[in-house]
Amino acid sequence: MDLLPSYRALVESPEQSAFCAGASTLADLLQRLRQLWPQAPAGDGALVAALNDANRQALDLDPRRLEGHWFPGHYDAATRRIAWLWPKGHATEPFQDQYLARCRQGSVFNQLVQPRTALAPLLSPSADEAAAPAGFIFHLSRCGSTLLSGGLAELDDTSVLSESPLLTALLLDATLTETQKRAALPRLVRLQAAPFAGRGRIVVKWNAWDLFRFPLIDAAFPGVPRVLLFREPEEILASHARSAGRHMAGDPALAALHPAFAPLSGEADLLDFRIGVLKALTDAMRACAGDPEAMPLDYARLDAAGIDGACRHFGLVPSAAARARIAQRLGVHSKALHQPFEADSARKRQWFQDGDRQRIQGALAPGHRALQAAAGA
Repeated sequence: MDLLPSYRALVESPEQSAFCAGASTLADLLQRLRQLWPQAPAGDGALVAALNDANRQALDLDPRRLEGHWFPGHYDAATRRIAWLWPKGHATEPFQDQYLARCRQGSVFNQLVQPRTALAPLLSPSADEAAAPAGFIFHLSRCGSTLLSGGLAELDDTSVLSESPLLTALLLDATLTETQKRAALPRLVRLQAAPFAGRGRIVVKWNAWDLFRFPLIDAAFPGVPRVLLFREPEEILASHARSAGRHMAGDPALAALHPAFAPLSGEADLLDFRIGVLKALTDAMRACAGDPEAMPLDYARLDAAGIDGACRHFGLVPSAAARARIAQRLGVHSKALHQPFEADSARKRQWFQDGDRQRIQGALAPGHRALQAAAGA
């Protein structure tokens, strides 16, 4: 029996979806589905198999029909499909991947009902866009961007998209044109914020390497204020020496973004590679630091006053309760909220031997000083 029409009706209906999302067990979910679908197979195994088959197909509907109730979590470039899940409150996690994991955890509905839609309806220019985001966070990595985005997530009226895997995959999709990406980006940002009533002020924290796509992002979102976070180069590189991020590990998926990401050869010096990446990122940040929408901010000044300055730059006004939550967040590790914060800048500056330190400073100190000057430091 073809359940796809009923499956589509379930996904399109906020009421039906919410009813099924309230199920606490597999048996409860299957019982609720049978209330909605009298024609469903009698056996549990057959019904689960029918759901799995529906999950594998792209629903023939415009993704905007799911706006406000489903959350677009991932984009698969190979199939040009968006994968959706049922949201569980707004995100306060350090990274959006962690929020998506929370939505799946303990939700039999999200584990069993996983709708997909085609990206295509979002690729054509039209005049259907909502208000611009409140602000963007760009960073050189390990510069406090997670702390800042976490603090802003504590505001009462704000939705924060922290390194959205969906936006990352879209920007890296080499099969899409720049025009298609410019059309899709605002719609995908809006769709990710839409489920959270009362949180219409949107802040996007981009990946560090998205600095190389700044012209495209700026064209898709003209005039959006941005904070540009930077830090002492030795401290950034010491952090990656301990635990390398994707862009500092030679990920071949990033090679098309900039020559600095050229694949590492067997004899390549890893520190030289990372210096080259950080220099390229710094140059890209300097290029977009000189206009009124930009607020360069040094990690060394990212305290309560620094976060308050970012709020003002974005036009956000924290309530007294939000300020208290931000102050509490400043006392914990930005990426591990169960751990207390321990300042480690001095320790990071001692990571490298004198020769390596001189290489780092020779290549990166001029760009760092330029950013400090732009920040008025």
